[in-house]
Amino acid sequence: MNFYKYTILGNGEIPSAPILNIKIISLDKNNLKTVDCSAFLDTGSDCSLIPLNFLAKIQAKVASGLTKIQVMGVGGKNVTVFPYYVSVVIDKYTIPFVKVYGCAIQDTNGIAILGRDILNKLCIKFDGKKEILTFLDG
Repeated sequence: MNFYKYTILGNGEIPSAPILNIKIISLDKNNLKTVDCSAFLDTGSDCSLIPLNFLAKIQAKVASGLTKIQVMGVGGKNVTVFPYYVSVVIDKYTIPFVKVYGCAIQDTNGIAILGRDILNKLCIKFDGKKEILTFLDG
């Protein structure tokens, strides 16, 4: 059972948040590429957003079908995103072949946002009072 302290944001006027380092992995088994990045674990987000620069570094596989879509972010702001398939490693867990959405780096301030599409595949305890995030086996 691994736990992580929440990250203090700004000068303390903004609540601390669960931000962890993750690894994004390409799906090309012949030329496996990885990139590390910070990720905000956002239980209020339906989907996961990864800045396009990280996806470009690993030459992530673009999902077939829709080339771009609009998602609504905080405050009703529309963000243009592009679907990709990758694997994601968080703590000791690998989530293989998951669809994420690439976005401009400024749309997420340069960090990934992991939404319920990934978080619901894990057993995580968010303890806001103690500002600790715990991965539970199970």
